Amino acid sequence: MFRLLRLSPPHGWHAVWWELGIVTLGVLIALAAQQMMEYSSWQAKVRDAKKDLSTELEGDLFAALERVHMKGCIDRRLDQLSELIDHPPAKPWSLLGGKSITSLRVWSSSAWDTAVADGTVAHMPSDERAKYANVYSYVRGLHALVLDEYAVAVEFRMLERGGPLTDISQDRLRADVARVRGYNQILDIGAKFVSREIKELGVGLTPDDSKRLANEKCSLPRDGISERT
Repeated sequence: MFRLLRLSPPHGWHAVWWELGIVTLGVLIALAAQQMMEYSSWQAKVRDAKKDLSTELEGDLFAALERVHMKGCIDRRLDQLSELIDHPPAKPWSLLGGKSITSLRVWSSSAWDTAVADGTVAHMPSDERAKYANVYSYVRGLHALVLDEYAVAVEFRMLERGGPLTDISQDRLRADVARVRGYNQILDIGAKFVSREIKELGVGLTPDDSKRLANEKCSLPRDGISERT
């Protein structure tokens, strides 16, 4: 009575599947090409960022090695000031001006901050990224210490006016000497460490900076006190 209907795919389905496969393959190829272009673009950014980081770390390395180089000079200058504070001359006197006890160097981390902000750091190898992050954590810490040290050291400028010194002034200046000695010790240790870490990243001083550091003399004045008439 009833005839069973046999359903079959419409004519041409094989052609449809073929076209869908071609489209899918084209999409996959396009996505792969896009990923390759993005990867290539990020690698170029990483290379540029590493050049900037190397240039910046050269300056930080110079600051670190200079700090190690000048530690003894700063200690001797503190000895001079300590003697002056404890035993100020009886006659009117003034400390020779223009002789800062410590140098104020900028320990820069702007190139690293930029690389972090624009996402470049995330595309570095993890071990390399960790090394840079470690170095810059010390760079920031040392920079903060240098600023704190300088803020204390500028108080020695009151000695440029000469005496007499009150007991309160002497106590304050003795405390300042002790604090700067502490900063000098910590900065020396930190500078030695960070200089080694920077060198492990393949960064070194330029020939000009090496020569400049080798020729840098202690700024300790031969005669720190001038008697006033």
